[in-house]
Amino acid sequence: MSDEARWSVEQPHVQRAIAFAKRRGSVTTEELIAWDFKHGKRLFTWDDEKGARLNREYEARKFLNHFSVMFQGLRARAFYNLPEDEAAGITERAYFSAEQIAESESMRAIVIGQLIRRMRTVAAELRFWELSLTEQQSVLREVRLALGIEEESAAEMIESEK
Repeated sequence: MSDEARWSVEQPHVQRAIAFAKRRGSVTTEELIAWDFKHGKRLFTWDDEKGARLNREYEARKFLNHFSVMFQGLRARAFYNLPEDEAAGITERAYFSAEQIAESESMRAIVIGQLIRRMRTVAAELRFWELSLTEQQSVLREVRLALGIEEESAAEMIESEK
């Protein structure tokens, strides 16, 4: 069973685990693992052989996500995980170097799409916190700085859209 299915909020054991974490106010990973051990071992992989393999795969992902490169004066991740995509010539989900992606328009488009989805997720989380106008302006200033957009350029872009 996939993690998505095993961790569905529809599952009673997931509801109980979430209630446990909320009731405590805070919970460590160790406490949640101990809770699962006592309550049916349904959240995590308890088969040691399979769990060890899954942990090594997780460590491999962490390893590849750990590195960054300087590219045209900017720091970026050294590797990106791209899904299978026939049009892009990707035959299976795998990690590709930033340099290789930069040379492929189709891979570059996939990465930009992934980044935009992540930005939308972050924006939705910020909306959840009901930012004040000052906080919103601060966030937008940081985004402009990160994108290398000058204040004047941002104002011009806004004006041109009107």
